[in-house]
Amino acid sequence: MRSFLLTLVAALLLLPLQVKSQTLQDIFVTRADDLAAGKTATVKELAGLTAATREPQTKAILEAWIAGDIHFRKSDNLIVVVEETDTGLSLLDLFTGEPVAEAEPDDTKKVKNSTPIKAILRPALAALELSNPDPAARKAAAEQLAKKPNEAALNLLSTALDAETDAGARTALENSLIIATLAVGDDQSVMVQLATMGNRLEPTVRGAVQRLVDTPTRAPEVVAAATERLGAINNLVDLNNFGNNLLFGLSQASVLLLSAIGLAITFGVMRVINMAHGEFIMIGAYTTFVVQSQLPGMPGVALLLSIPLAFGLAFTAGVILERTVIRFLYGRPLETLLATFGVSLVLQQSFRLIFTPQNRPVITPDWLAGNVALNPILGLTTPRIFVFVVALAVFFGLLAFLQRSRFGLEMRAVTQNRPIANTMGINSGRVDFLTFGLGSGIAGLAGAVLSQVLKINPDMGVTLIIPSFMVIVIGGVGSLWGALVGAGLVGMATKLVEPIFPNNTLLATAIILVAIIGFIQFRPRGLFAQKGRSAEL
Repeated sequence: MRSFLLTLVAALLLLPLQVKSQTLQDIFVTRADDLAAGKTATVKELAGLTAATREPQTKAILEAWIAGDIHFRKSDNLIVVVEETDTGLSLLDLFTGEPVAEAEPDDTKKVKNSTPIKAILRPALAALELSNPDPAARKAAAEQLAKKPNEAALNLLSTALDAETDAGARTALENSLIIATLAVGDDQSVMVQLATMGNRLEPTVRGAVQRLVDTPTRAPEVVAAATERLGAINNLVDLNNFGNNLLFGLSQASVLLLSAIGLAITFGVMRVINMAHGEFIMIGAYTTFVVQSQLPGMPGVALLLSIPLAFGLAFTAGVILERTVIRFLYGRPLETLLATFGVSLVLQQSFRLIFTPQNRPVITPDWLAGNVALNPILGLTTPRIFVFVVALAVFFGLLAFLQRSRFGLEMRAVTQNRPIANTMGINSGRVDFLTFGLGSGIAGLAGAVLSQVLKINPDMGVTLIIPSFMVIVIGGVGSLWGALVGAGLVGMATKLVEPIFPNNTLLATAIILVAIIGFIQFRPRGLFAQKGRSAEL
């Protein structure tokens, strides 16, 4: 039914042309010499005649002409479709697609399809596509017709909208109909459209209203109505942009939580200032890159495998660092800071030599591609939602592990009173290296997950270590809940301050740092300060 209606409307709209319309045979056989001559005015005329045809081959010919695949053979001006082969070109019959001959590239020349000619062909193809069974094709056709609206397109869109049942294609048709009405409709139809269209957020629709406002030849009441509608739309745009900043703030908070939660253990519980924590995150990110390199064509499987593997590698590296360096420096924070800073430099340079300083690409799996959009402005990419979910899962999983497992009990006992814990049979040395390994392993896991949203290079850890310490300091040393709240505050503050200084992100960062310094003056132990010697998590 849709196909019949659209064909009927297109035929009626093109009725003036059909008085002198010609068949495809007339255009491409009888007037082949005119096409070969390549005069723009003549080719535009023939393009219009082709657009007016409704033969079974019309769509394929329009597509081939737009793509530049329609050529003429120089020897006799025969119009053909060309396909490249290993030996040259294969010439196909324009109407049947059957092979005609083989040719060298110099034997043919492309029929002119410059921008003015494509401007005639594309709307005609879009009009045909409005009856396509595929909703995505109908949606694309509607959007194409809105680019250069005219009376014919306006009527085609209106008829197609009445017959459309798919939600996505219907929205595209509604938007295109609004754009076409505002562009070519009379004053009465424009006023009706402005009154009923609602506050649509699509940039193309906003642009159409803006053009109406900027058109001095329109009636004053039309311009006034368009100005009022544009103001309402812009207010809604501002509100959604603010909501987008909040969503990006939550996304940034999840990144900070993943990068800082391991530090909450090593720095908060063990009082070890690990400046190499960012490099453990880097180890996890490069693990994802290496695993994907070994499993080409399976990025999703590689990502899932790299998460536990990154945890294991970083855990092992953390245990080695604790056993060889950190355990000799407990109670000496300055020496610990300098030693771990040196380790971070060694790791950075090692990865720079192995992987080069360039960013290494990580492929996003198909199941993480795309975004979740509430409207044309408000939304978040799927990888960032993935990071958010993993960050919460790691947080609550770690919280349950430390509160309900025997190791969590031993760790809190050693933190509160090491000598008494030793007398109770707890091996404090074992607790130390396992705790440091756990914090490092979580950092590696974070790196594997964050590889989907951050650039992977030897310096990525440097960009994460300072915000991670900021999160711990604000939330309170030794508190996982403090890390959660601190990550939320720092992430939100970052994304809400940055739009105020869009051209100076360093100034925005400086403002946040000054605010944190001021906060420390009033709450030097953070929001979730420990009481006495306890380190409850």
